Amino acid sequence: GRALFDHRGAEHYNPASNQKLVTAIAAVELLGPDYRFATRVLRVDDALILVGEGDPSLQLADLHALASDIVAAGAHRGVRQILVDDSAFSPERYGPGYSAQGDGASYTAPSGALSLAFNTAVATIRPTTPGQPASVDLTPASAHLRLQGEIRTGRGRELRVVSRDADDLTVFELDGALPAGHAPVTVRRRVADPGLFTGHAFAELLRQLADSTDATPLPVTRGRAPAHARDLAIHHSAPLVQVLASSLKFSNNFTSEQILRTLGWRMSGAPGSWHTGRLAVLALWSALGLDPADLEFENGAGLSRHGRVSPRALVALLARTREQGSPAAALMPTLASAGGEGTLRRRLTASDGRVRGKTGTISGVSALSGVAASADGRAALGFSVLINGDGPATHHRRVQDRVVLALLAHLDRKP
Repeated sequence: GRALFDHRGAEHYNPASNQKLVTAIAAVELLGPDYRFATRVLRVDDALILVGEGDPSLQLADLHALASDIVAAGAHRGVRQILVDDSAFSPERYGPGYSAQGDGASYTAPSGALSLAFNTAVATIRPTTPGQPASVDLTPASAHLRLQGEIRTGRGRELRVVSRDADDLTVFELDGALPAGHAPVTVRRRVADPGLFTGHAFAELLRQLADSTDATPLPVTRGRAPAHARDLAIHHSAPLVQVLASSLKFSNNFTSEQILRTLGWRMSGAPGSWHTGRLAVLALWSALGLDPADLEFENGAGLSRHGRVSPRALVALLARTREQGSPAAALMPTLASAGGEGTLRRRLTASDGRVRGKTGTISGVSALSGVAASADGRAALGFSVLINGDGPATHHRRVQDRVVLALLAHLDRKP
């Protein structure tokens, strides 16, 4: 509760990805560290219904397990269509601060209640005979994905892969060249419609597992699961505190937005949106005794030009992770470890694992907030160093690291 050093700590700065700390602490406090996301499969008449509840961590292996359970039970027989129910979230896919324009960079992936593989797909490009088109594979297999254009084997323009929305499909546009003999190149791009992308991937897995003679997977459309329908198969995610490692250790924007919208859904009962998610976070912020005027945010990840928070408020929030028995205390292992796993792996390597924190970087913004602990772990200092303005990011990081090293030296001097 005592400030050792405070330089402009009450002023408001853009925190970039340090916003993820706010979203994560709100999530474990309101939902609980052991909260699990569910993805369910139901059957009504001749339709299988795939229902999403916002899981940010669903991967192809999880979808494969669901499809395997359906086929093993024979529940796929007589099915003529697959419906996707992503109604737990509101229809918008891009929150404030994001854009549907651009080249489809994976860090701008859309959000949806039914999502797969961080709502990204991978194009693997392999050269063939000089002068011929390169080989291109898209994974996961989903009829929602299409290829357009080609990559030439040999000399030519720089290879370019862009994904875009086109009539309920994700089109991967290809251009450029790849030299003969070059190693395979992989490019990850976002998908356009998370629900249909996941539904078509599920349909393809069912086709493969059922050993069907039909060359085409079942058709996929949107639909709502009726209240009386029973679950045929269900997948539960890892506990929330483990899912959050994607957001805190590796700064995955998609995970933070999914969790913000899940908060909105669970706390309001209305479909999860950025608006209802913000209301939930602000309610928790106030409940912890923090001033609402100290927090302004657009989205859950901090990819924003308008988000603001005071360093003093971030440190006060981080103090919650040191309160014995608090839900937020479970988050400490999911933060990046200096010199270890995550975005701090190459920073503060001499700290002997005593620093855990969250980085944040966008143009003109560099942020580092976290906890520095004594050698025995009994004492700790919270810190937040937010730098807004021009200058090399490497210089800003050196300043932040020097501050943290000074904190560690102070802890070492204490009797």
